[in-house]
Amino acid sequence: MKYLLTLLCTTSILFCGHAQTSSGNKDKDLKTMESNMRSWTQKNGYHLLIQFAEQSHGSFYAEPNQDYAVFFIYKFEEGKTPDFKAYLMTTADSLREKYTARPTEVASTGTAGGQVLQFATNKKMLGGAAKLPVKVEANPKARMYVYKKTRKAA
Repeated sequence: MKYLLTLLCTTSILFCGHAQTSSGNKDKDLKTMESNMRSWTQKNGYHLLIQFAEQSHGSFYAEPNQDYAVFFIYKFEEGKTPDFKAYLMTTADSLREKYTARPTEVASTGTAGGQVLQFATNKKMLGGAAKLPVKVEANPKARMYVYKKTRKAA
C-alpha cells in the first residue's frame, strides 16, 4: 500500500512539474516571437497602430497612402492548421473576396509561431473614403499586432 501511495505521489509531482515547464516555455516562446517582431518593425520604420490580446478577431481602419504589417503570434495547437486573414469589411461579397489577404509564415520558436500579412493602401481610397474598415481573423486564437508607416513617394 505504501509503495502504491508513493508511486502515485511521485507520478503526480512529475506531471505537475512537466505541466509548469511546458507553460513556461510557451510564454517564453511567445515573448521571443514578439521581441523579434518589434525589432523588425523598428528596423523598417513601422509604428504600432493597435494590438489585440489573444483572440480570434479584431478590426481597425486603414487610411490612405500607408503600408501596413499585421502580425499574428500564436501557440501551436496539435492537429490545427493556422488560418489567418484580413479583409475589407463590406457587404459586397465580390469586394470582400477581392480585398482579402492571407499572411505568410515568417518564424517559429519551440511552441510559438508568427505570421505577417503586409498590404498597402493607395492615395485615393475605394469610393473616395477617408478610411476603410479592415477585419482580421485568427484561428487558432492569436495575439495580433497592426503596424503602419506612411508610404514614401516613388
